[in-house]
Amino acid sequence: MKGFLLRTPLGLAALHFRDYCELVWTAATAGEAVGTLANDILASQLLPRLCDEGGIFLDVGSHIGSTIAAVHRAAPSTRIIAFEAIADKAQRLEKRFPFVTVMNIALGDKEGTVDFFVDTRLSGYSGLSDPSIRTGSPVKKISVRCRKLDRVVEGMDIGVIKIDVEGAEPAVLRGAEETLIRCRPIVVFESGPPPDADAVREKESLFHQLQRLNYGVFVPNRVRHQGPELTREGFLESHFYPRRTTNFFALPLEKRERVRSRLLAGEKS
Repeated sequence: MKGFLLRTPLGLAALHFRDYCELVWTAATAGEAVGTLANDILASQLLPRLCDEGGIFLDVGSHIGSTIAAVHRAAPSTRIIAFEAIADKAQRLEKRFPFVTVMNIALGDKEGTVDFFVDTRLSGYSGLSDPSIRTGSPVKKISVRCRKLDRVVEGMDIGVIKIDVEGAEPAVLRGAEETLIRCRPIVVFESGPPPDADAVREKESLFHQLQRLNYGVFVPNRVRHQGPELTREGFLESHFYPRRTTNFFALPLEKRERVRSRLLAGEKS
């Protein structure tokens, strides 16, 4: 999807058609993976409906801005702050979405300069770890400024955070703990298959951090329905093929019923 279409009705229709075609193709060729894809599509539909008019939404890892466009369409007065580490992508986001505050930085659990690996063929896989093992693409290493989210949003009342940073999600959340305690935002984060034992431990640490802060982790198709949050074992098991989802919702448990009621009310309206 070309970026310039994202804010148009044609772009929205094209996105829906693409999702439909991908579901049909997956059902025909890899039926076991349909649940994963359906949950990921559902996550993209639910997230914008959780953003409040006049609230603040953080898009960590904005890529071409599809989530920005969806949130702005659902809640036009939401203040959107986008984080994109690749400079030319950040510049395109500023031109495409003049109403968004775009920050050309990486987020993590430390302040300073870090190595960032740009996948020159599939830029969406770029991140703080080298993606070439997965993609086979040529990679360019650049230096980018890294900040803790807590330092960037001090004094702001954050409502919803989306994090899609190719495996660095645990580090982003470690650097956002004060914000999670102070604002109690809804967090939607990507968590893909762990490539090694260290990655499994990172995911386990992320789960325990959220649990300690009284957050529950849910797969998308559970967010607006009854049922408990994932256990540690359920969260880790969700990452193995056929995966339950790539995108998880972390909800403050004191807001869980309010979130559920809000989504169900929107479904009926």
